[in-house]
Amino acid sequence: MQHLLWAYSYGLADDRLRLYFDDFAAIPVVIPRFEDQQRISSKLALWDKAAQVLEKLAANSRAEKRALLHRLLPTPTHYASSGKQAKAWKLFRLGDVVDLNPRRPVMPEDGRVSFLPMEAVSEQGRVDISRERQYQDVCTGHPGFSDGDLLVAKITPCFENGKGALLAGLTNGVGFGSTEFHVLRPKGMIEPRLIAQVLQSREFRNRGAAEMEGSAGQKRISADFLRSFRFLCPMDRSEQLAICDLLDTADQVAHMYDLAIDAIVVEKRALLQRVMAQTASTAVI
Repeated sequence: MQHLLWAYSYGLADDRLRLYFDDFAAIPVVIPRFEDQQRISSKLALWDKAAQVLEKLAANSRAEKRALLHRLLPTPTHYASSGKQAKAWKLFRLGDVVDLNPRRPVMPEDGRVSFLPMEAVSEQGRVDISRERQYQDVCTGHPGFSDGDLLVAKITPCFENGKGALLAGLTNGVGFGSTEFHVLRPKGMIEPRLIAQVLQSREFRNRGAAEMEGSAGQKRISADFLRSFRFLCPMDRSEQLAICDLLDTADQVAHMYDLAIDAIVVEKRALLQRVMAQTASTAVI
């Protein structure tokens, strides 16, 4: 069905197609017999129920991860009131531990680099690195980054929704992306995975949302906000790594549910195609 929606759409460019009502109404549709409709609906309902259960499990898993993150990396105010020994922890400014929007990386020998539009970075820190471009085509007008750098979406609502990631596996270790990303390059003082978790924290996102600048619909977090954001971190490197391992495990559990949901969607679509094909010979056109 989806290919028919594209086929009946018109426009001057592939990414600006429109489907007008008269054309939509003219699309031929195969309508199974009523008893077949009931049988198909009954089968598909089972897949929908399974997806709903997994979506609830994924949501619960992420809620538990947020609570774990708050316990393992408390805010400065919460930590000060807890009565813990503060000498094992230090209050950092983000600008002290990362270089913000560093100079673009050097062109690799074959010129191939990854390219990350905003949709290539998920709200759970996952990155689609399948897109490639030539360095010369994207090095002007796009922020550059390297493996090990961190991205943070700067514009609403992408920032509030948590878009950002720790980068790895870029083509030739180099990439460019959307102008709506801030690039943060760790200086080596703190484990990069821990910085990535700080950037996913509710404290960071809430503070950033409150300090956005610009008009409605075009608000952005500034580089100054990022530089001045303060967070607590244990000084011991082994403790940093232990915290990262716990939080990464929690992320992997939620991601496992996401993959299962994706698999169900694919299987449901395939099932729908099969049963529709089986009933097409007796359908009403």
